[in-house]
Amino acid sequence: MAKRRLLSVLAVLTAPIVWAQEASVDFDQLLTACNADPPGCQLVLTGAIQQISTMADVPQATVNGYLATLATIAVSTAQSHSGVQQQMADVVAEVAGSVAASDSQAAQDLRAVATQLGSGQEVDLTQIAGSPT
Repeated sequence: MAKRRLLSVLAVLTAPIVWAQEASVDFDQLLTACNADPPGCQLVLTGAIQQISTMADVPQATVNGYLATLATIAVSTAQSHSGVQQQMADVVAEVAGSVAASDSQAAQDLRAVATQLGSGQEVDLTQIAGSPT
């Protein structure tokens, strides 16, 4: 009985830690990876989109915030490295698709950013409401 109670207490105490580990995303590492290999950034960010989109027990607003930050990283990468604008526009469009069901306004703003980015226009990062820092 004592062993079962101890396991129950441990489960309660460690549950928030497991959630925090599952919910954490190293945006600095993603930004560094994108700056180190701009052509490979699309693959890295697409994997992160999939990971974040499937987070269980994480509030949707948090998920959307994480996704917006990925879009910010994509825009930053495109603005810093020539030749990857369309790839990064595709990433932003994928983020737009991922948030569309829960936040249609954010999805619309992200689609506009993707269009601007794909056409080579300068993009104001505040439109995305995400930050790589």
